[in-house]
Amino acid sequence: MYKGSRDGLSGFSFWNEVQNKSKLLMIFKSKTEYVFGSYTPIKWKKVKYETVPDKTCTSFLFSQNNN
Repeated sequence: MYKGSRDGLSGFSFWNEVQNKSKLLMIFKSKTEYVFGSYTPIKWKKVKYETVPDKTCTSFLFSQNNN
């Protein structure tokens, strides 16, 4: 589990944790108390200009504070 307040709040530290992992559930809480996140079964790869479609159609975004 990656926790920004513990593991670092930089793009570099985030990518070190998620690189080549799949089935990621991410939950964020902003300084203004907004809770939001996403899920995707797709493996995260840091490849310039490449997108990977979710053929399972199970990826989603959510917001706890907004509909």
